[in-house]
Amino acid sequence: MSQAVTAYEEYQRIEKEQGILTRQQVTFEALYADFIKRQEEALIVFLTIFSQDINDYYTTMNPREKVESIKLVPIKKDGDLVGITIEYSFFDETKTHPIAYLSESHINCLGLSFFLASVKAFNKENKFFVLDDIISSYDRSHRAGFVKLLVEKFSDYQVILLTHEQEFFELVSSDVKSKGWSIKNFKWTKDSGTGVEKGTGDIKERILKKFKEKNTDGLGNDIRVYTEKAMKEVAFNIEARVEFRYNELNEKRMAPELLDAVQSRISKKSNELKDKANIERVKGMSMFIGNITSHDNKFNESIEDLKVMWENIESAINAFYCNDCKKCISVKYFRSEERRVGKECRSRWSPYH
Repeated sequence: MSQAVTAYEEYQRIEKEQGILTRQQVTFEALYADFIKRQEEALIVFLTIFSQDINDYYTTMNPREKVESIKLVPIKKDGDLVGITIEYSFFDETKTHPIAYLSESHINCLGLSFFLASVKAFNKENKFFVLDDIISSYDRSHRAGFVKLLVEKFSDYQVILLTHEQEFFELVSSDVKSKGWSIKNFKWTKDSGTGVEKGTGDIKERILKKFKEKNTDGLGNDIRVYTEKAMKEVAFNIEARVEFRYNELNEKRMAPELLDAVQSRISKKSNELKDKANIERVKGMSMFIGNITSHDNKFNESIEDLKVMWENIESAINAFYCNDCKKCISVKYFRSEERRVGKECRSRWSPYH
């Protein structure tokens, strides 16, 4: 009887503990279920905000590309969250797996959008980030959009942007130098090691700096490139005729053909401008020096040769710019019905009166 009483008391104790543990189990299960629910709700809110930034950044870099509504969505299996995937609209159809439809350049833009969205989400205190040569695998059409994105969406961040590409450096510099950005060049020499100097994003600034330092390294090529850039604007404004070319080939006009087209145009429209610009002088020795110094050869140009070349080219280019408003003369102002002084500088129409 004594053993039976002891066993019964032990049974009651165990039954009581089981009741307590059962209630604790039910409570923890309820807490866990509520935690998972709240976690999913918070995750969805975060993913929604995060996705909005990703979509905004991507479409800024890739307008009119028909890749829209980019978002992160949770993946569930048997009611449990097992991961996150990307979902987007591709020509109005919902798709996943970007690699199946997007090019490498577009995927890189998507990756950059993820990174920048992460900066906004997780880097609220330091407010700076570094981008090191990230446009090397980007198509040219995306680069301007990328610069626009940094300038418009991250104006309150300190951005350290590094690049090895001179063309991209000049593109960025032209957009950001008026926004207070500091533009620097990193240089390395065997004797001095690594150093930093003020950047010359504008090609004309770089040319003048080299003349000041009597540095002939790459100066002839810089002047030739500057001539092509300036003559493209002149040819466009005076409607000079050049041979038709498709797409990017049209942007690769060389200085001689641009000079020929401009010379032909002004010869028919204005003897005064033809004499003032003196394109023939530029097409002679100046272009010879520019071309030969742009390639590997034994010709050793002097700073004096390059200075003569520069003066001839600057004189020809300046002939197409108004002395008062410093803008290029243009056919469109001659066609305008409103030629009043004060509306536009009248001297901009003079070659076509």
